[in-house]
Amino acid sequence: MNFFQILILSMSVLNIVFAFILYLHSKKSISEGLFAFLTLNVGIWSLAIFLINYPNIDLSYLKFGILLHYFAGNLIFLSFFWFVLFYQREEVAVHLIWPILLSIGDFTLLFFMVFSKFIFVDIVKAATLSESMVFNKAGYLFYSVFLFSLFMAAELIMWRRFKNSTDLLRKHLKYIILGTSVAGLLGQTTNLILPAFGIFFGFAIGPVLSTIFIGIIGYAVLRHGLFNLKIIATEIFTLILVITISAQLLTSQSQFEIVSRGFVLLVAVVFGYFLIRSVYQEVRSKEKIENLANSLEAANVELKRLDQAKSEFISIASHQLRTPLTIIKGYLSMIREGSFGKVSTDISSTVNKVYLSNERLIKLVNDLLDLSRMESGKMKYEFAETNLEEIIESTVDEFQLPAKDKNIKITWKEGGNDMPKIWGDAWKLRQVIFNLIDNALKYSHDDDIEIKLEKEDDSLKLSVRDSGIGMTKETIGNIFQKFSRGRESTVAKVNAVGVGLGLYIAKRIVDDHGGKIWVESPGEGKGSVFYVRLPLVSAVKRNSQMNEFIEKI
Repeated sequence: MNFFQILILSMSVLNIVFAFILYLHSKKSISEGLFAFLTLNVGIWSLAIFLINYPNIDLSYLKFGILLHYFAGNLIFLSFFWFVLFYQREEVAVHLIWPILLSIGDFTLLFFMVFSKFIFVDIVKAATLSESMVFNKAGYLFYSVFLFSLFMAAELIMWRRFKNSTDLLRKHLKYIILGTSVAGLLGQTTNLILPAFGIFFGFAIGPVLSTIFIGIIGYAVLRHGLFNLKIIATEIFTLILVITISAQLLTSQSQFEIVSRGFVLLVAVVFGYFLIRSVYQEVRSKEKIENLANSLEAANVELKRLDQAKSEFISIASHQLRTPLTIIKGYLSMIREGSFGKVSTDISSTVNKVYLSNERLIKLVNDLLDLSRMESGKMKYEFAETNLEEIIESTVDEFQLPAKDKNIKITWKEGGNDMPKIWGDAWKLRQVIFNLIDNALKYSHDDDIEIKLEKEDDSLKLSVRDSGIGMTKETIGNIFQKFSRGRESTVAKVNAVGVGLGLYIAKRIVDDHGGKIWVESPGEGKGSVFYVRLPLVSAVKRNSQMNEFIEKI
């Protein structure tokens, strides 16, 4: 055999092996089955060309090869036509009546080709192929026009889908249209049109063009995810290697060649098996990871959507709740101040309790609103020179009556008249202090609360000390997290409104002021001390000037 004969046989084997592997890996859908059938026909057609061009071939094999060539070549275009109809869809948009009638007409044409002289008047053994094939010119012309029309109909269907498809499918159809139009037209020219004029010089080029034809379609199909290219390529490589070594083994002439090639064949089979299995496991693992990643991505998108919906709901609900609570606070304040007349001591005590509970509800609503603003990036501050002592003092005064009802004394140790100012938002800092005193009062029983402010280097340090239920190290580590409440509060059965947002929001506010908040506790039942350190105005200005200087550098 010469080089071209080996090339044709190789193309034939490659396409046949490719067809079977594709079918084994397919999900048995219509489009996948048609593509595998198309590839098989290309392989059989290439094998027929190999038989036709084989030297000194017997006449019966020559006739079989020529009829097989035109029969399989016809099925290539018919299967391609049906593949185009079902590509990337299991149902076609048109009625299948005319494609079925077209297919019936094509099989009728093939029947007359094999069992009559409609296309071939005679096939004889001669020196050249032009002398071996005696055509019925009218029948051969009809056969050629029919196949060309079938091919152009498939290309027209693809072109219409190309114009109406999405970007991803358009890209794949572009490859198919380009590859099939070039390879299909050249193949028909060399193996159908030119032979009618007795020109057979390009007859052997057909298998190469057909392999390109299959390769272009296969690339688009594989890229679209119908099959896995890596597994298929590995299996094809292994099978071709085994077939090649087996052919060499069959042509061995000496015992040494038989033993050596047999050993090489055994090694190739074992190596191929483990190679295919490893690639298969790798691909499956990658697919699982990709599926998990896609699932996680979808879940993440859904969680973000739900979180956004939750934030919007909290914001809307909190706004609706704040107005009636503010009105209730106003009336309670008027009752406490005697605006509606003098009230008894018992009523005054009860009103104070209601007032404190209402304050906690207002605090909860404000916390929810602040949380919504923080998570949406809409939290705003009005920074200015602020007297922290005044904020602490007004907040302590607000808690004196509730503390008296619980027989708790709040001791406020002022820092002195020379206490410097800080740079901050007075309302937001009041919220922080309110949270700390409220927590201390909530978790204390008949014990004093000590509040102290002192200057420490370039900052002011506030401490709120209580002798309440205390905290473990585990609780201290989680106390400033969102929706976190200490285990000790549950054990102590504290009956208070709260969802674990106060300290989280306090920490966010202090952090935004460039300060620090932390808690210390000797343990359960031994009380706690909350600390807040905030920078002085001078320190903030100095840091700001330093940052501006660094930016200029």
